[in-house]
Amino acid sequence: MSMESRIKDLFMFGLGSALMTREKVESIVDEFSKHSEMTREEARSFVENTIAKGKEERDQAESKVRELIREIIEELNLATKEDLEKLRQEMQGKQ
Repeated sequence: MSMESRIKDLFMFGLGSALMTREKVESIVDEFSKHSEMTREEARSFVENTIAKGKEERDQAESKVRELIREIIEELNLATKEDLEKLRQEMQGKQ
C-alpha cells in the first residue's frame, strides 16, 4: 500500500467518524419510529445498541489507524519518542 493511499485512508476514516454523531443517530431513529410500529422506548434501545456497536467499530478502526501510523513512521524512518529518549540518555552519558 502506497504512502499516499495510507494517508487518504486516514483522512477518510476521520471524515467518516465526524459525520456519524449521536444526534444524527437520534434523528434517524426518530424518523424511523414515525414511520414504523417502533415505540419511543424501542427506539431508545435501538439507539443505545447502535451507539455501542459504533463505539466498538470505532475502537477497532482507531487501533487499525494507530497501526497504520506506526507503519508510516517506520517507512519514513522517523524517530519515535523511544528513539529520542534513548539518544538523549546516550548524550547525557557522554557528558
